[in-house]
Amino acid sequence: MNFFKQNKYHLIGISAIVVLFFISVSIRQENFSVPLSRHHEWITAHTLITCEIWEKNGGPSAYHFSPVYTYPGEGNIRRKMLGGVVDDKGEVYYVSYPPFSFLFAY
Repeated sequence: MNFFKQNKYHLIGISAIVVLFFISVSIRQENFSVPLSRHHEWITAHTLITCEIWEKNGGPSAYHFSPVYTYPGEGNIRRKMLGGVVDDKGEVYYVSYPPFSFLFAY
């Protein structure tokens, strides 16, 4: 008898999850026809820029494992962008994301 009672609760739980899933799909239905990134494309670009800079210039350890956002060169230094932090050499680091998120992508 306990076997049927336990399966009944599992069936009720699964049914509730399925109903909640379909409700969430119906709420988000208008968003299915638009691009996935919308206005968030710069987040991906920022990560790729940091990974490219690391790859071409000695890896993350060359920048103390911090997410650098400026390419090397005189024309690129001391350019404040996206609210970054500028170091003594004029390189801009973006500090709003945790560094591991960039290390994981790298």
